Amino acid sequence: MRTYLAINLAIIAGPLLLTFLPGFRFYRRWRPLLISILTVGLLFIIWDVLVTGLGHWAFNPRYVTGAKLLGLPIEEWLFFVTVPYSCLFLYEQMLTYLRDGEIAVNRRLFYWAALACLTGALLASDKGYTVLVLLATGAWCLSVPVYHQPLVSSRLYWAWIGIGMVLFFIFNAVLTALPVVTYGPNAILNLRVGTIPLEDFLYNFTLLTLYAAVYRRVRK
Repeated sequence: MRTYLAINLAIIAGPLLLTFLPGFRFYRRWRPLLISILTVGLLFIIWDVLVTGLGHWAFNPRYVTGAKLLGLPIEEWLFFVTVPYSCLFLYEQMLTYLRDGEIAVNRRLFYWAALACLTGALLASDKGYTVLVLLATGAWCLSVPVYHQPLVSSRLYWAWIGIGMVLFFIFNAVLTALPVVTYGPNAILNLRVGTIPLEDFLYNFTLLTLYAAVYRRVRK
């Protein structure tokens, strides 16, 4: 079994086995789960196809099976199923078993964050991946005051993001250390936390947040 496939299976194994827990039964949330995976996953698959063609990143043939669809390894397609399934499983558990609370969030912070992202994108205009991830994060920040104020005012959301970032660090450290994923030398700033490019943290934050936003809206 190739490494990237094994990582995907490791990500989803626990949540999949616990999906039918008595009293929880995550499978009953199939509608918000499916809509989240399809809508957000489609956006990021398109991103993946485009930037792989541009050379922003590539996949080491040593660690993938070789099966491809639209130029992407089948394991990369699985990534956009295993990650949201597992993360939203955790989010649903937190919403079910933990008491949420509201925190005061100043909308201006998100406008300032969007401005910082835009400024960073302009300063790093020759780094393709850096520019795209900053623009995506900035666009999300701009949308928060209009569409997502309830989400970012939730204590459970921020706790979930924190846990997701820890898990991301563990699994992405493996992906980038071997490396399963390689980055074009002119696509990133090459500022890393361990072996993980700084851009990947923003990519992961935006990805997880969009999954949560869609899931929460459809769940209601």
